[in-house]
Amino acid sequence: MIEHQPVVAYEDEPLRVIVFRMAETGLTRLPVIARRDGTLVGMLALTDLLIARAPSRGRTAARTCARRPAAMFDMFGRGRAA
Repeated sequence: MIEHQPVVAYEDEPLRVIVFRMAETGLTRLPVIARRDGTLVGMLALTDLLIARAPSRGRTAARTCARRPAAMFDMFGRGRAA
């Protein structure tokens, strides 16, 4: 019998690690799990990460992306064009 491990984020992981996991798997939403007991802490979406990473609250994510459309992952330090 084949068992698959679900793709999850852990509450103590750096956001950069979670973004890389999303990029590698193509998933845009992940459940956030507590390592200590495996309970569900919440859900994290790629849009949550993009909003949190915006340079200022006055700018919208759409405006920031429009300024640099080919470098979505660049703002997470990967240096790779989207």
